[in-house]
Amino acid sequence: MSNKEKRLLNILNNTKNVRFKEMDSLLFEMGYIRRQSGSGSSHFVYSHPKSPIIIVLAAHGSNAVLPEYQVKKALLSIKNIEVK
Repeated sequence: MSNKEKRLLNILNNTKNVRFKEMDSLLFEMGYIRRQSGSGSSHFVYSHPKSPIIIVLAAHGSNAVLPEYQVKKALLSIKNIEVK
């Protein structure tokens, strides 16, 4: 099992305790494009060519825990690109 698969499985098993850094690195490894919504903003926008879902993550520090709805939306997008 690869490191990416382990990270994804860990996030799937615990959606309430996912740190920004973990989700950011997973999305990057899966081919998502990250951009910052504004200069100095704490919000990052992720998109993938195979998914119509846009993901917005709020990074209030690298150790900040993401809200569960953001994690679930990211997982939905990941599932969407794996199916295609």
